Amino acid sequence: MTPESPNPKKSEFAYAVILTTNSYSIGVKVLAWSLRAVATSFPLVVMYVPGALSPSDFNELENLGCKFRETSRIDLTGKKTNFANPYPYYEETWTKLQVFGLIEFKRVILLDADMLVCKNVDELMDIYIPEGWIGAVYNCKCNPMRKPNYPLDWSAIFLPYETGH
Repeated sequence: MTPESPNPKKSEFAYAVILTTNSYSIGVKVLAWSLRAVATSFPLVVMYVPGALSPSDFNELENLGCKFRETSRIDLTGKKTNFANPYPYYEETWTKLQVFGLIEFKRVILLDADMLVCKNVDELMDIYIPEGWIGAVYNCKCNPMRKPNYPLDWSAIFLPYETGH
């Protein structure tokens, strides 16, 4: 591939973020800016529910090179599930499953709206993942800030990579 030729992966891979409320739009803008600042080769797809993205936020994100997909909220309120949820603010988390609807891409990396990318992580697009598998990162259950609303059994003994924060 010469410098002038387009990256064939550019249209096959993407980063994605879910926006369910306008209060997270500033975080999405920072995320988009940080991806641009580290010179990612891939677009950020902003998946938003109706009403979560103002016209001015849309324009700012579009100027940062974002793509957009309107999506719908996955709301399990009042539905019987096997998932006990003592934390109401996690209700929005279910909507992240909508990322599986981005079937036009071979690989999508879901990022949270409160993330800041400090170095280029495009190599994640090249990690081998067997067909039909999903790649994921470890969820820290360490609660280093000792937040009272976290499960009581989350402690530093569950910290997998270091002994403390």
